[in-house]
Amino acid sequence: VKELTAQIIVQVRKECEDAFNGPNAKNFTPNQHFPDVCKIIDVIDPKLRLEVINWFLKTHLSEYTILYQESQELAWLDKIDRRYAWLKRALVEYDDKYSKLFPGHWEMAERLTVEFCKITRRELGNIMLKRKNEIDVKLLRFAIEKTVGFETIVEKRFLGNTLDPNNPITSYLN
Repeated sequence: VKELTAQIIVQVRKECEDAFNGPNAKNFTPNQHFPDVCKIIDVIDPKLRLEVINWFLKTHLSEYTILYQESQELAWLDKIDRRYAWLKRALVEYDDKYSKLFPGHWEMAERLTVEFCKITRRELGNIMLKRKNEIDVKLLRFAIEKTVGFETIVEKRFLGNTLDPNNPITSYLN
C-alpha cells in the first residue's frame, strides 16, 4: 500500500507541475479525472493538497503580480479599482473553468481571494511608503471607498473558512 501511495503521489505531483508550472499553465485544461485525483489527495496526503493548492494559486496570481508590481502605472492608488476588477475577472474565470475540478471544501475561490488580498496589502504598503509625498486626502478617500466596496462584495461571497485556524482542512494549509 505504501508503494502504491508513493507512486500515486509522484504521478499527481508530475501532473500538477506540468499543469501549473509550464508555459501553458494559464491555459491548463485538466483531464476529466482531476476531481477524482483531488479526492485521492485528500485521503493519502494533506501536504500534497497544500502543494496543489499553492501551485494553482501561484499560477493564477502570477499575472496579477506582474501587472500590478510597483513599477507599473496600474499599481498606484488612483487605479485601485482596477486591481479589484482584475480579481473579479479571475474569479469569473475560476468559476467557469476550475470550480468543478477542486473539491468544495478546498475553498479555492476564497483562497484565491485571500492570497490576492495578501499580495495587494503588501504591495500597496510598499508603494505607499515610497510615494508617501504623493498621497493626498482625495486620493486616499477614493482608495478607501473602493476598498470598502470590494470588502463588502468579498464578505457577501465568502464565509471566511480559510481564515479559521480551527477548521481541520485549513489547519493543514495555513
